[in-house]
Amino acid sequence: MRGPRLYGALTVVLCVLFSTSGCAVKTSADLSRDADVAFLTVALYPYVPRLEQFQTALRNAWQDEAPGVALKFEDWDCYDEDPPANLDVFVFDAVFFDHFRTAGYLSQIEPDEILDRDDFLSYALDGCQVGSQYFAIPQLGCGSALFYRKTDEALAAAVTLDEVVEAVGECVYKTEVPPKGEGLLVDLSGGVTSACLYLDALEQNYGRYTPNPPLAPEPPKIDAWAIQNVQRLIRMASPAQAAYYSEEHPYQRAAWFSEGAGRAMIGYTESMSVMSAETRAQIAFKLMPLASRKDARVSLFYSDVIGVNAGIRDPGKRALALKLANLMASAPFMIESIGPTETAAVPQYLMPVRHSVFKAMSASYPLYGEMYRMVADGRPGLFRIGPDARAWLEKLKGEIKSQIYAGACQ
Repeated sequence: MRGPRLYGALTVVLCVLFSTSGCAVKTSADLSRDADVAFLTVALYPYVPRLEQFQTALRNAWQDEAPGVALKFEDWDCYDEDPPANLDVFVFDAVFFDHFRTAGYLSQIEPDEILDRDDFLSYALDGCQVGSQYFAIPQLGCGSALFYRKTDEALAAAVTLDEVVEAVGECVYKTEVPPKGEGLLVDLSGGVTSACLYLDALEQNYGRYTPNPPLAPEPPKIDAWAIQNVQRLIRMASPAQAAYYSEEHPYQRAAWFSEGAGRAMIGYTESMSVMSAETRAQIAFKLMPLASRKDARVSLFYSDVIGVNAGIRDPGKRALALKLANLMASAPFMIESIGPTETAAVPQYLMPVRHSVFKAMSASYPLYGEMYRMVADGRPGLFRIGPDARAWLEKLKGEIKSQIYAGACQ
């Protein structure tokens, strides 16, 4: 029951903050009457440990905000297709931000239309801005973290890719599941994942952040240096382990690591939700270096951001859609969505993008404090690929994955 109590106490504080924000807007009832809106169609980001928790929290919160306007949830995957015309509000990976923006899918959002802007981590909010306009509102963050056990002094001291490789070793196993305490667990099963790790390594190698990285136009132009860096991940693991994929058990690697397999694991913070309490008490994590230069000024963080459909022409409906987007990004909703529940005793360990959510969760779950420091200690920049993201991934993700596996241990 810690989750509901935590949420209730924070709601009181945050509602006071919200009520003093100076925003003079119509009520949801006024907006729904003005627009004659019966429902809004919304798509949540699907790749979270407990999606149904987000849906339940949103239904409950929206009922209080707009009791006359229903929510219709749609399944949509930003990695597979562009936003359908029927979606009013949708959550997507910011790697597609520039593609969706230039293709005309995202409604422009004025700065004063985003509630509690000062509470957002600057990398996430700034990354959703072009010129004086915003085109999305951040909801979640994400980064490729290196998990290791607190007793591992070599990995604790490692700050470059070379030092991680030296500690873990190469070609130490061939099986799908690594031996106890040996080798690396890493997911290189998908083309998009492989391509994004390649781009992350590319930016770290050259030590410069850009929201519009250079995209190789053809396979011969793929950067060999970045490919070699990602190949070193697979050489610390095994081809069988790196290629493992299970739709039914998406966090299987974290479960194996929790059982003692592997010396280290690269994954996202939400993978801690399937680890045992004993493992969570014994692990440490930091952003995984993908280059061997110590002066790299790049720390790429993904973000799941909320877009409002630019095709909404009715001002009243757009106002309702924007109200929903702000609710989905709000601190109370995020605490309710990522925290523990009556049936799930642990948080989802998803990464927030609000200072207040980090601080609230850290009070009961210290690993959120470690997560906060991981972001603060880096030089975070929002991972964006540019306006050609979709076409480039479709054209070259398979080739990039093939080149990475060509360097695996034989």
